[in-house]
Amino acid sequence: MYLGRDCGMPAFQYADLPSIQRTLDKYHIDTALLHAFACRSLDATQGNRILFDAVAGDPRLVPCPAVLPNSELEVGDEPDFVDRLIRDGARCVCLYPNTHGTTLDARIVGPLMNALQDRRLPIAVFEAEWLDVASLASAYPHLPVIVHAPLARNRTLLPILRTTPNLYISIAPRFARYRALEVIVQQCGPDRLLLASGYPISEPGAPIGYLFYSDLNDEAVARIARDNLLELLDRVDVRADAPAKRVATFRAGDSSANSSQPAGLACHVWRREPVPLPGIVDMHAHYGNVPAFAVWRADVDQRLREMDRIGIEKVFLSRSGVGSPEVVLANDQVLEAMRRCPRRILGYATCYPINDDLGLGEIRRCIDAGMQGVKLHSAAGLAYTDPRYAPIWQYADEQRLPVLLHTWGVLTELEPLFERYRSAPVLLAHAGAAEPESYVAYAHKYPNVYLELCFSGAPYGVIEYFVHELGAGRMLFGSDSPYMSIQQQLGRVLFADIAEDDKEAILVDNPKRILHHHRT
Repeated sequence: MYLGRDCGMPAFQYADLPSIQRTLDKYHIDTALLHAFACRSLDATQGNRILFDAVAGDPRLVPCPAVLPNSELEVGDEPDFVDRLIRDGARCVCLYPNTHGTTLDARIVGPLMNALQDRRLPIAVFEAEWLDVASLASAYPHLPVIVHAPLARNRTLLPILRTTPNLYISIAPRFARYRALEVIVQQCGPDRLLLASGYPISEPGAPIGYLFYSDLNDEAVARIARDNLLELLDRVDVRADAPAKRVATFRAGDSSANSSQPAGLACHVWRREPVPLPGIVDMHAHYGNVPAFAVWRADVDQRLREMDRIGIEKVFLSRSGVGSPEVVLANDQVLEAMRRCPRRILGYATCYPINDDLGLGEIRRCIDAGMQGVKLHSAAGLAYTDPRYAPIWQYADEQRLPVLLHTWGVLTELEPLFERYRSAPVLLAHAGAAEPESYVAYAHKYPNVYLELCFSGAPYGVIEYFVHELGAGRMLFGSDSPYMSIQQQLGRVLFADIAEDDKEAILVDNPKRILHHHRT
């Protein structure tokens, strides 16, 4: 968790002490590491003062100050510096090599790392490459090193975890790889994963959904949600002259220490039971392997088991790698998945419109075979306004086919399409990943524009902002699996501070209306 406001964040992504305490209550969190944005936006020393003052009155909050090496004679003797932080209550520290103009090179940070290792004080490293942090952990094998939400879409994750036993991963939003929790626990055990909310940058319901709706047993979930962190904090060498920081226990979903009870659809996440809401549709998902990372068990049978476990009725698939010229093969694989389970798997047709056969002809072939929408992606190297897409837009508009577009802000260039094609529902994927206000503006102006919500960063407050400014009737749930976790993206919606009827509209009513619009 973070105190204050980071640079560039919207107005609703701000946390003062009362809002942090309300968030702890809502999500039943009784122990949280807290860091101050001021350590980055102002300076480390002043930010740490703000942090220690803020946590003084709430035993649930454990200060996680920023650290600097004494390379420029700022903090004094590193062992004394670490001792002072521990006496003030720190049980973990943060390092920002880029922001604070330092490095992971042992010639610079070696004395600091040795001091931290001597006291077994965990360090969370930000702004550094995964392999560089792993090398740091290997150099100081008795120092717990935490990587906050590492980029996991590669083929280096498991080998590093297997060979670096003092390296930990926080499963904050952005760490959302499909079935990564299950595979890591199977390969390395559950002890190396730590639940992290990311509040107010991210929606805490996203990692909670990711963990509690995983296929792990209850013991593994408890370790990741609570025990692993508490054990790390308990191992810190506070020594006789440093009073121990009183740390409460974390009981996710257990309200014994809170006045509020889990309510609404979110209560089913805590209970690890399917959402009892018939008709939930995942409007944005993919099928098949990808070039950059391993896809762990995303076959049809596995997908259906995941959907059953959390309560999703249908999923809309396009082939992973939708920018590939191999669209015929890609679409055939989705059609085969649809044939395996026609009542639950729907399909988006993709194209590569360098000629009619791979463009409109391929879209027509797939729609005639039973697909119900079109997926276009900028990875194909063509602007959505490229004239070669015009026949496809015209066909989709005539047939009222939903068209899912990969977007990331910068919607101005799409307005000619919104203006011309008014019958096809246009689904803007990753709405709110950037420039959320522009999504609201265009959805207000064009009634066939819908906002599809999937984004691994799960920005805090964006769903609430969209509902407040636009209403829930133009928003759609999607997972982007296997690029992301289905459970993580569902958790964002279930825990959002919106009415239960609004959640039902996003999950059930809006997809139903779009599909009915096409059929009629």
